Amino acid sequence: MKHTVKVEEDPDTGDLVLPLPTELLNSVGWDIGDDLVWTDNFNGTFSLSKKVDNEQKKAYNIDNDNSN
Repeated sequence: MKHTVKVEEDPDTGDLVLPLPTELLNSVGWDIGDDLVWTDNFNGTFSLSKKVDNEQKKAYNIDNDNSN
């Protein structure tokens, strides 16, 4: 699936945000709070994918990583 979204600046914080439409989140099975992997395709485009813990085959949340 290909979807184009423009990066925006949060007017209050100056942070850059990527506003993903709810329809897009639903269609790929993502939820608010999921960790996403940003991949440079080296052709001027980028891809996003949900970070997954391969051992447990479930969503991986780096904030709850106690392995360090």
